[in-house]
Amino acid sequence: MGTVRGLWGLFLLVAASGVVMAHSGHGSGESTGVAHYTTEPVHVLPIVGVAAVCGLGWMYLSRAAKRR
Repeated sequence: MGTVRGLWGLFLLVAASGVVMAHSGHGSGESTGVAHYTTEPVHVLPIVGVAAVCGLGWMYLSRAAKRR
């Protein structure tokens, strides 16, 4: 089970790294700070995707633990 959790953590780390990706528009315009990250699809979609993968992984691991 330790290897699975380690691989799962590595996958989430790689998936989450896309959220910090810079794109044109950083440092310009009025949308800075939290508003920028909650309104730009380039940031919102990866956050939602990582949250969905985390939720599905949690469900899978909790069901696997109940079977034991």
